[in-house]
Amino acid sequence: MLNDTYNSVYNCLCRSASFDDAPRAVLGDEYSGIDGQLSYVRKREVEECVMRIGEVPLHLANVLDVGCGTGGFTLHFAGFAKWAAGVDTSETAIAVAQDRAKRIDVSNAAFQTASFDHLPFENESFTTVTALDSIQHARPFHDAAVELSRIMTVGGTLVFTNWLWRAPLETLVLVDPLYTSLIQAGLRIVSVTDTDPGLIDQIKIYIALAERKAEIEREIGPELLQMFMADARHIAEKRKDIQRALTVAVKEQ
Repeated sequence: MLNDTYNSVYNCLCRSASFDDAPRAVLGDEYSGIDGQLSYVRKREVEECVMRIGEVPLHLANVLDVGCGTGGFTLHFAGFAKWAAGVDTSETAIAVAQDRAKRIDVSNAAFQTASFDHLPFENESFTTVTALDSIQHARPFHDAAVELSRIMTVGGTLVFTNWLWRAPLETLVLVDPLYTSLIQAGLRIVSVTDTDPGLIDQIKIYIALAERKAEIEREIGPELLQMFMADARHIAEKRKDIQRALTVAVKEQ
């Protein structure tokens, strides 16, 4: 059911240029700069992924981008790796990604439909795995963590962005269900960085969405926009307790 809902939402957002305009306008130089990639991802988060990919020699670097959407980040990462794969549950998004790879003639990247809990790759296939604003959908976390660990090489790196409670790392690794699942699957959490302190930019993005209300409603309908506005109220109410985090984890066993 979650995947069905996600696919429906994503298919609608792919038709909305106005929705993409909001984060682009708010983030400015911090916008990821990947055209056509519907995302709140910041440039510094993409740069962290690239840095982690580069920790192994180019001829050994295989990257998996889970929840790749329309493939913009995957194709960007392919420029720093031997091979890059992108998976997403949305068939619409994967079709767009495949078409984009053909148009720009990227030969070392491929896309297919798949989910966190069933990744169609052999054991220890990837030196780096990225999950940008997608890992919150990886439920149950235990199953997703086991599968992510399975396809990662020992010493490989997982980089992801998500929303979580504001707490020290030593607390998160004990109580957060995603982090505890990753640790049980053999990963060590290296760092958790707040990439939007106080969630100022995120709240500004929602304000920008509201300012484009008429255009966005014409493109995606009022119900979907109201869903995002409900998220905005939640973030505004909880901004002292939650953070937008960039997490790096390493597979140890």
